[in-house]
Amino acid sequence: MKRIFILILALMLIALPSLAEPMTGLAFTTGTAEDGSLMFYFEDLSLRLPADWQEKVLAEPSGNSLAFYHRASYEKYLAEGLENGGFLFSLGASVNSSFSELPAFEYLGFSEISCMNYYLELPSDYPAYMGDEAVRAEYDAMYAQIGQIAQDAVIYGEDTAAPQDDVEATDDAGQGNRHL
Repeated sequence: MKRIFILILALMLIALPSLAEPMTGLAFTTGTAEDGSLMFYFEDLSLRLPADWQEKVLAEPSGNSLAFYHRASYEKYLAEGLENGGFLFSLGASVNSSFSELPAFEYLGFSEISCMNYYLELPSDYPAYMGDEAVRAEYDAMYAQIGQIAQDAVIYGEDTAAPQDDVEATDDAGQGNRHL
């Protein structure tokens, strides 16, 4: 009996650290729609980014979310030794409404499949690169389109599958950052 108890205790000590590890982000695939829009497909939803964002956006997993950055601002700040410049928004998921306490967000909706609320967290400051007027104007133009991205988001239901019929899929996995 004592051996069984010690064995169970040892197994619990081995298993606990793996249970405490945070999630590594939202798994996704990407594609390009016929109109050139960038598509991000997640388990419960899809995001359509405007076609003119090609080569201008960087997607980077960040904790339990996927953050999107204006590429030119991000790179300019990075050259100056600063990280996370050019932040546009991040896709987040929550089992409750705690996200409503964020300074700025766009609510996307609730998934009945996973029982998660999805939202876009927006910057609470102005993260465009300020040292170059053209870079700043490009950031402003992209930021102005985030409301439309939120409106175009599709949350899948039990009867709704990912609308990938007009999309050329890529083999991108949701790992690391990349320019799109």
